[in-house]
Amino acid sequence: MAPRENYFYYLLEEVKAMFDGHAPPEKIDCYDEMWFSFNGKPLKWSVPIGVQFDTMFGLAQKKEQIPWSLTFHYKECPIKATFSFKSALKAYQYTFINSLKESQHLRVGDAAEILSHLTQVDANKMVKDGLFKNNYETFWEINQAHLLRPIADFKKYAIRVFSNLHHTYVQIDKKIPDKPLASDGTVMSELDPVFKTWQETQLALTVGEVFMEQFPALFGQDLETEVIETTKTEMEVVCQGVQVHLETPIYWLQMNMCYPDGFLYVSFHFNK
Repeated sequence: MAPRENYFYYLLEEVKAMFDGHAPPEKIDCYDEMWFSFNGKPLKWSVPIGVQFDTMFGLAQKKEQIPWSLTFHYKECPIKATFSFKSALKAYQYTFINSLKESQHLRVGDAAEILSHLTQVDANKMVKDGLFKNNYETFWEINQAHLLRPIADFKKYAIRVFSNLHHTYVQIDKKIPDKPLASDGTVMSELDPVFKTWQETQLALTVGEVFMEQFPALFGQDLETEVIETTKTEMEVVCQGVQVHLETPIYWLQMNMCYPDGFLYVSFHFNK
């Protein structure tokens, strides 16, 4: 079983161990050339497994595609590697930490917590002893403080949208309005009614409102009911393997449905 939150690096050593005896000896350690594919289509090392599955199949085809039948290749990877790696673990850690730093920069304005406060010991514990071994309790012990933040700490949402009609993703640029300031220019107390109103407004913002603003051709609002819905009946909106209800508050979704790297991955799957 491959956890949807993990990357294909997680499977690499186990898969290699099964086939190394049948592979050309000169290719056994050529990690840069290895790749997984589905029906000839190369899969991405840097995107969580579950995101790629959701994007490719959506919900309608989900049951018939499990278990997911993939092909493993030792050579001729069609996607040029962005960096060279000699082990699955090192590649995994490099990919994950960089993605975590990027999401942290988006959400709170900088990645100082990751760059300065995450020691090498913590990074190893979080990745090597946590995610790479599918041990989420160990991972969460280190990363919980980075991922679970109050809305007042946010600058932007960290959201990536994938679609089976496009080869890359869209990173949503959704800024959060600045916190209200007191008359002396300092940050207002959270007990102040003005601050509470600001906070309630931000917490009430829905997925549908964000998507309608970012993708006006795909989402619209019924003039009578004011309900936001997709304009494409063949499109499914999926996150973590389940349908996304557009009335869900976007902050709740970011906190509860994001992947370990801090990004909220949403798939727009079009049933052809």
